Amino acid sequence: FFKQKTAYEIYQCDWSSDVCSSDLPCSIVGFGVDNLDVYLKKLGGNIKNKVLKKIAGILRENVRDIDKVARCKDTIFCIILPEINKKEAYALAEKVRKEVASESIPDAKSVIKDTKITVSAGIVANPIDGDVVEELNNKLYSAIEQAKKGKGNKVIMFPG
Repeated sequence: FFKQKTAYEIYQCDWSSDVCSSDLPCSIVGFGVDNLDVYLKKLGGNIKNKVLKKIAGILRENVRDIDKVARCKDTIFCIILPEINKKEAYALAEKVRKEVASESIPDAKSVIKDTKITVSAGIVANPIDGDVVEELNNKLYSAIEQAKKGKGNKVIMFPG
């Protein structure tokens, strides 16, 4: 699945190559896996890669050729969506969230009761939420954390 990069590396690459220019909207969606630490404790370390690969496959199926997808942190995936506004990014994030929630953790039914995989998503956009990489990065992770509050499994547009 995707090579892990920091959100900074992804944005820096795309801002510098004008994939996201300030003349057109460019949204960034970050998906954080909910409760993965609970599953790791009960199912062991092998489950992490299985879950992340399932999510990566769903992301691949839902993006355009122009979009950029990568793992930003250990359990967070980011998608850069050039020429997509926040409303359109929200629709995509909801679609992905629902598809992920329809999946079960592989080989887990005999060990845990709830085997559903869920993600929480945050959305920011350039230039409306900022045009400095570090600022967008901080806002994106803030939105993901807001989405994870409670039971997670939701999408939040910054400023939540």
